[in-house]
Amino acid sequence: FYLYNYDVPARLRTPYTESELFQMSEFATMSPERVEIEFQQFKNLLTNPEIEEFELMTTNKARQRALFKYWAARDNDSLNFVNEARQKFIATVKYANTYFRYGQVREGWRTDRGRTLIKYGFPTTTDRYQSKLDKNATEVWFYNSVYGGSYFFFVDRTGIGDYQLVH
Repeated sequence: FYLYNYDVPARLRTPYTESELFQMSEFATMSPERVEIEFQQFKNLLTNPEIEEFELMTTNKARQRALFKYWAARDNDSLNFVNEARQKFIATVKYANTYFRYGQVREGWRTDRGRTLIKYGFPTTTDRYQSKLDKNATEVWFYNSVYGGSYFFFVDRTGIGDYQLVH
């Protein structure tokens, strides 16, 4: 139940400016170390000109604002404050860190499988082959949406879970 007063003119909500949205975002408070990690994680999704532009930036504020703009450009629904593309990206990085981590040496998003997952998403099909006496453990990922159908072959050459992209 609500009361509508016809005597008061309707007032549209004024949209926020880009600077106001930036100040309300998580990017405005990121440390230089966190900005660099975000950039390294996000780098696979950027074009070469965007990478070059980001690397030329010298101040942390400029880098923070650049990350904000990159994600704002990829937001499908700018009417709400949640950037669904970024949320999906964060979930993918978390998945890669959980399942593709290589011991204490490398986080999952830094591995070949993690970078492939971040760039192309989850594969259409995944085939896993255990190691045999003369063969290393292998994972074959197939994407039907990448270049009309592409296979990615990951091989554990060391036998300790460090799968490397070989083809």
